[in-house]
Amino acid sequence: MEWGEWHAPLLCDDERDVTDFAHIAPAVSAGRCVITWGGEFPDNDVAHNLQTFADLRRNNNHTPLKHVATPAANLLLSRYAGWRSLDFHDISE
Repeated sequence: MEWGEWHAPLLCDDERDVTDFAHIAPAVSAGRCVITWGGEFPDNDVAHNLQTFADLRRNNNHTPLKHVATPAANLLLSRYAGWRSLDFHDISE
């Protein structure tokens, strides 16, 4: 994984190839991670996934965001060795 790239689980391969999708991919992935915690298989409804992400941020529930991460240059900002999770990264909703 290169600097600036995200480990973003639950994204479909065809979504990863869409150029305009890259800037929202971490938020979509985080939204899908929380849906799986409820025992449901995540849907591919991007608007629903982004709303779930926004709800997490608004409610200060950052637990599901730890599954989405990017390589960390500053280990002081890293909860997991060498990785900076989404809850420590400033991303717009």
